[in-house]
Amino acid sequence: MTCVGCLSVADHSSHEAVQIAVDAGGSGQSVMRLLDQYALFRG
Repeated sequence: MTCVGCLSVADHSSHEAVQIAVDAGGSGQSVMRLLDQYALFRG
């Protein structure tokens, strides 16, 4: 069985869905990579 996870990052002040990522069998490292990419993009 494959586990599918969804990570959504939302800006609560503008109610904007900044990033939505879907990953099959993701790890903590993949979550950190996505958050690092978000931080570089949004500042």
